[in-house]
Amino acid sequence: MRLPTLLLPLSLLFTSLLAQSTSTPTTHTLQISAWPLTAASSTPLARISYSYPSLNASIDSWTPPSPPTAKSKTGRSGAGDTDLIRIGFHDPVKQHWRGVVTSAASFEPQFQRRVSLHVDGNGVVFHVGVAAWRAAGGDGKQEPEVEVVPVRRGPEPVLDKPVVVSEDGKVEGAVAEKTFLQKYWWALALFILVQVVMGGGGDK
Repeated sequence: MRLPTLLLPLSLLFTSLLAQSTSTPTTHTLQISAWPLTAASSTPLARISYSYPSLNASIDSWTPPSPPTAKSKTGRSGAGDTDLIRIGFHDPVKQHWRGVVTSAASFEPQFQRRVSLHVDGNGVVFHVGVAAWRAAGGDGKQEPEVEVVPVRRGPEPVLDKPVVVSEDGKVEGAVAEKTFLQKYWWALALFILVQVVMGGGGDK
């Protein structure tokens, strides 16, 4: 007789634990690398820890690349490639590089930076963005800001209702088109009335 009474609190406890487990943020770690266009391989740039779906993030380590020297900026032909650095990570699942290309000058001390982690619905990073701007005080922070950007669902198209055709080929529910008399009966009636009035006046 007590079994139904005990099942109710147990079911409530299970539901509460299940809700807590689904809402608990999951912590992820991402290693971002810097890969100059003239280099054969990448070097570690930052190690970032972030949580999803709370979208909190922090930088565990930060090793910015050395800024280009004056010779590399104005030296031999084609040296402009030395001013460009790929920032991103190697996707172990798709087996390819994901990231962006930015100027090496953005890592100079007078610039402030922001690293954006774009995550999917499971909290997995699918793209990395980097932004840099000149700091207001002259010297930017050593470590960049970091943000987690979730996927935002775009607007869905509004589709019309499907057209239903009857067996005789006519559209069901369609309003029948009016005939000429149904559209302009009032004009014909007015014409006849004018003729009657004018005819009656002539007889007098």
